Order: sequence, then structure tokens, then C-alpha cells
Amino acid sequence: MRNMIKTNIEAFNNICKQLFELSQIKTETGRRYFSTTEEEKKWLIETNISGVEFFLPSIRAFNLEFNGLKYIAVIGANMQNFNEDPSILLVTELNSGLITLLISEGLLKINPTANLLEFDDNIMSQHKDADYKGHDYFEILSYLEPIKLFQITENSILKDENLYRILVYIYSNNPNYLILEFNKFVLETFTEISLVGSKNISYNLLLHSLLSTNFKHSFLELYRLVERLFPINYLKDFHERVDTKLNFIEFSSELENITSWRPREEDALEKIFSIAKQNTKNSFDNFQKSNPNLQNQSDYKYFYKLRNSIVHFRSSHEEFKLNSEQWNLLIIATLTLIDEQYSFYNKILEE
Repeated sequence: MRNMIKTNIEAFNNICKQLFELSQIKTETGRRYFSTTEEEKKWLIETNISGVEFFLPSIRAFNLEFNGLKYIAVIGANMQNFNEDPSILLVTELNSGLITLLISEGLLKINPTANLLEFDDNIMSQHKDADYKGHDYFEILSYLEPIKLFQITENSILKDENLYRILVYIYSNNPNYLILEFNKFVLETFTEISLVGSKNISYNLLLHSLLSTNFKHSFLELYRLVERLFPINYLKDFHERVDTKLNFIEFSSELENITSWRPREEDALEKIFSIAKQNTKNSFDNFQKSNPNLQNQSDYKYFYKLRNSIVHFRSSHEEFKLNSEQWNLLIIATLTLIDEQYSFYNKILEE
């Protein structure tokens, strides 16, 4: 169990260190601590932290567990107005014990855009007062990085899911925190996959697709998920017949490493598109109809050409100029393909 005194000392040591690093302010030493209620003391002592992920340079998230309940915290994203479904996630109030713990662990820091001289004058000298009974954590919050705490409700469909999957749900339901203008159908598809999609989807790629700064990069993150499916139609029967303890992903990886064999991309795409369900084909048809230059091309061919036009800079590669509406159509079609194929091959992709 954590020691409260040591945790408070470490928290204010971190604050002093950050003040000096950010603005060369050498604040006076002294006995400082955060005032806490009995319940908040339990938060400081008993909270377990795990799975810290920096999914953007200045934004991170991690899992918390306290009193048998699961939470996630997002730090660095200014989420003022949050769209939530209380049956899945519940925005939860912060408390002094948790804030003290996060500062002591170096997970919550001073906001570099804050008025640091004001912070030093108003906050760091409070311990000199004769009636000092600890700092009020709420007074310091405005000087810290923005933080949002979510409780994963007891019967939530996301209760036992990984952090990236939950973040896909959070961001797809809050488009104000996205750079790209995804339409509601795209966002609803992201949300649906986050709730009921295959566990074998790499949700970190889905999240980076959502958080991309341009549509080309958003599409490429999704294309990477399609790439993972390339060997399946070639190797699944072979894997079943070979006497091996390797799962399919390990088997296909070892085969490529040892023999350098891999399916030709365009051929692999043709196989994937050939077995796609009609609903998925219709989604790609809608995209094709939006661009006269694509209407006479095979779906897998333009899909591959589009990928090449983004990742390669060669005169032989045709450049596709798509507007926002067309990108949305392509992304929703690609998401539909991913959801379908990963669900279909769910068993073979299990690790």
C-alpha cells in the first residue's frame, strides 16, 4: 500500500521540478500536502494504474481500478463538453487523492501554457500560512493539464476491453475533438465497431485513423488493417493441415521471415473483395459512383491504386483527388470491409 506522506512529498517535488524546467522558477522548499477526506485517502492508497498509452504526443490515457470498479483517465485533451452514454461510460468527478497520486507518478503535469508566476505566487506559498491544513486540489486544477476521468459502468459492453477500443468509442462519439470532418455515418460505424467488432482488430490503428490530420493518412491506417488479412486466403488451409503449435499469425509471420514469401498485394485484395458481402460491395459502389474516373474500374484495383498514389511518389502512379464527401464514402466502405472480414475470420485470427 502507498504511503500518503511519501506520495505527497513526491507530488510537490515533481511540481517544483516542473516549475524550474518550464520557467526557471526556484520555489521555496517546505512541508506541502493536499488535504483529503477519508474516501480520497483511499483513492491515493489503493488505486491501481496500468496500461499508460501516449496515443498523441501530448495526450495519454491509462486504466485505473479502485474499489472493484474500472476507470480510464485521459490527460492532455481539453474535453469540456462530453457526449456520453451512461450505460457504457460515465464521466466521473475527480478527487484530491487521485490528483495527488497522478502528480506523484508524473502522469499529470503542469500545463506549460499556464501562468506559472501566478501559480508560484498563489499556490506554492500557501504552506506559509499559520492556519495551513493542506492544499485544496481544486485550486491547482486550472494550472494543470486537462484531465477527464471515466468510469466503465458495471454492465458496460466495454468493461473488459482494451484501452484503445474504449478510446475509439470516446472519440467517435465526440467529433468536436477530431480534426477531420467525418460524417455521422462514418462516426457511427467507428462506434459500432468499437462496441461489437472483432477482438482481433488492432484498435490502435482505428484510433489513429480517427485522429488523423488528413484523409489520406486516415485511409492508410485502415489499409494497414486490410493488409493483415492478405495471407489468410492463401494459408488458412495449409495452416490447418500442418502439425504446428503456432497460431495462424505466428505461422504466417514465420513463413514470411524464413522463405520471404508473401502474397502479391493486388492479388490478395482481389481475393478479399471477391468474397465480400453485398452490403460491403454496395458501400464501395457508392464511392465509385461519386467519382467519374473510378466508375469503369474494378473495386480492388482502384483501392490498390489509391493506396499506391499515397505511399509512393512516382510518375507512373495516378493521383486521386477526392473531396471530403468522397473520402467519407471510401472510409465507411473500408470500415465495412474490415468489420466484415475480421468477423468472418475471427477464429483464425485469434492469438
